[in-house]
Amino acid sequence: GAATAATSRVQQQLLSALRKPPSAAALAVRLFQQPGARHRPDAELELLSDRLRRAGADALLFCGSQHQLEIIIREQQRAASDFPGPCPVLYEPSNVDDTCDAAQSLVDCGAHGVVIPLEQKEKWELQRTNTLPLVPSIQHVEAGGACTSRVNYDLVIVSKVDSGDDNVAEATGPQILLAAMPVVDGTSSARVRKLRERGFAGVLVDFDLDDWPADPEVLLRSLRSKRSSTFGTYGLKMGYGDFMSDQYWLNKTFKEAKAMQKKQGGGGDGEIGIQ
Repeated sequence: GAATAATSRVQQQLLSALRKPPSAAALAVRLFQQPGARHRPDAELELLSDRLRRAGADALLFCGSQHQLEIIIREQQRAASDFPGPCPVLYEPSNVDDTCDAAQSLVDCGAHGVVIPLEQKEKWELQRTNTLPLVPSIQHVEAGGACTSRVNYDLVIVSKVDSGDDNVAEATGPQILLAAMPVVDGTSSARVRKLRERGFAGVLVDFDLDDWPADPEVLLRSLRSKRSSTFGTYGLKMGYGDFMSDQYWLNKTFKEAKAMQKKQGGGGDGEIGIQ
């Protein structure tokens, strides 16, 4: 029916955003807070969502309240005519039991899917089209393997990835795999390239809302870098910042002024929104 068709379109938007040529890797960002952390104002979430999109995030995974999720979704939707266009937004519930019945409503409000641990998969089987599994290892995904928990979803997030050289694409078939990478350091870009060579579509990197690993622009640029990824190259160690980074606003103001100047001049070569 119409609901199934809408769900299919949402899934295709997500998969399209994460499919990259062999020379590039998808970068998804997982936004979360530690238990007991202070509530983040809506304006801060909107600004961070905007910065991550402009910095080149391919998708966002949010772990928090449904109200905060809707704030991020609405901010992304407002960028429909911008470049870069909106990022797909996934949701990771802190309590799977409380969210099980709400999977369709989450998709209806704009989420591109709900991420659940593999061991909770049975609870979501009737709503399979709206859920994405988080599996503990690549062995749970291997096509034709002996593992009883073999997964047959289009997109799978693998929480722990070994450092081997085996090609996971050959073992898992056409699925899109994202490798969770909780630690961002001076070797991160090399690790991203290595995972891409092994057949992973890209990585899912943690971003603590209260303890930034780096400014969004620095973080994503360093992960995409093909140059030496030592801390000093891109100033990753000096990337700590707050939501109101002066440099961010200087860049934003300059770009907006330049776009306005082009528009007033009638040049017709302004930016065009592309999804």
